[in-house]
Amino acid sequence: MSLPQTEQTIDDPENLPAARRRRAQRTLLPQAASEHEAFLDALSRRLTPSFDFFLFSLVAALVLSLGVLLDSPSLLVLGALLAPLMSPLVGLSLGSVTGSMSFFGRSLVGLLIGSLMVFFVGLAAGLGMRLILIFPLNLIQPYFHARLSFDGFAVLTLGAVMTTIWLVRNKRSAAVASVALSYELYVPLTVAGFGLGYGLEHLWPDGLVVFIIYLAWAALLSAVTLLVLGFRPLTIFGFTLGGALLLLGILAVVGLSGAGVAFGGQVALPTAIPSATPTP
Repeated sequence: MSLPQTEQTIDDPENLPAARRRRAQRTLLPQAASEHEAFLDALSRRLTPSFDFFLFSLVAALVLSLGVLLDSPSLLVLGALLAPLMSPLVGLSLGSVTGSMSFFGRSLVGLLIGSLMVFFVGLAAGLGMRLILIFPLNLIQPYFHARLSFDGFAVLTLGAVMTTIWLVRNKRSAAVASVALSYELYVPLTVAGFGLGYGLEHLWPDGLVVFIIYLAWAALLSAVTLLVLGFRPLTIFGFTLGGALLLLGILAVVGLSGAGVAFGGQVALPTAIPSATPTP
């Protein structure tokens, strides 16, 4: 009596060429179609914004607003630590890469709601201080976060890439990397709201411009990271949104260039130090 022979499928790693086997080992995605769908389903559930995301966004906004008012870097860092995991941003990129319109929209709405909560808390803090205080505030820290900087882009780049990788791998370390995203996104947004409410020049709309450019850059980097990890657009919609994110990333780079300075009216850019000009 002989044992029945097992049926070999095309997904069997032993039947794949050596190059495809090495490529399959490097990717984080399951190779079988059913496993791939289950993996994406579990990942989408992790990236969907929950009640905790909005609750901790509110808590972070309160602490960040206090940090702006007291001009305290420590409170700004604490606010970023209390901020939720920025999973909707990665979900935004995942929806664009895979072409899931519903998931893209759900992530976008969740991210916008959380961002609006942060902005309006900062706005309320600025309005409150404007009504209570009878002397002008002497702030330093908020102005650093209302302008573009290479340091900010560097921290944002590291945070976006590592948060995406660790969220895909379902590691707790994603919460650590997400602090960098929260700091570079929520702090300028709080500064913008506070500046609008209190009427401080160069905080509004500069902080909002910084937030939009940083958000576009982080979404682009997250999408590129997902592509490197093996995610691919499954529909024409995926390619279309990928192109849109690419354009947003280009706009972020232009914001740092001389063209951005010329057409941006010096918004969100460091103020030049005046110097004496000799007269003829």
